[in-house]
Amino acid sequence: GGLNMKTLILIDGRPAATTNLSMIDVNNIERIELLSGPASAIYGPQAMGGVINIVTMHSKGKPAGNVSLSTGSFGSWGADAAIGGNINKSIDFDLNAGTQNQDKNYHLGKGNIFRNQLGQKSIENNFLKTGVNQKMDDTRGDGTERKNTSFDKKHVNSRVGIKLDENWKLNLSGDYVWANHVNTPGDLSDGIKKPAIKDINRYSGDVSLEGRLSDNNNLSIKG
Repeated sequence: GGLNMKTLILIDGRPAATTNLSMIDVNNIERIELLSGPASAIYGPQAMGGVINIVTMHSKGKPAGNVSLSTGSFGSWGADAAIGGNINKSIDFDLNAGTQNQDKNYHLGKGNIFRNQLGQKSIENNFLKTGVNQKMDDTRGDGTERKNTSFDKKHVNSRVGIKLDENWKLNLSGDYVWANHVNTPGDLSDGIKKPAIKDINRYSGDVSLEGRLSDNNNLSIKG
């Protein structure tokens, strides 16, 4: 994250309005397009490392939907629901909403099945410049509770497509992601000396007009 990104993130071809990937709704993604390598000549200074274009769902046909539920360690759980399709021949839509939560604080290390089975309770640091190899105990902090690591996050997004005629279509879309009482425990080196709590929200939307001027020419206008 940060204001000076080296890889540009787009949603449906326009800036994502965030540098925090956790604030992008993954439940509304149809596909992801990648442009690797420098692309600043076309996309600007933020595309030095490439471009990631997230293409959202554009459902068509008879309306259909899905519901998903998830649960996991540390009191984590989630629920999502989506529906999309055609209302009539001229109008199609997508609607998606959900929540992800972790109700308990995270615990470090203790009970690591793979490490215990393989006997890997130490790590080795190799310092190439000095040639020094240093072994360190990898069980440090086992079972330690990381205070202030719970969170809750919710999202909702919608899209309406209006077919104006055989060649032109108008799309209106918007999304909102918000996370309240996100705990921040601080760096491991600080332990719990610098806990913090914050609210985060991201909202964006666009209106686009797309159409065909001729057999070899298309036009797209987005704001």
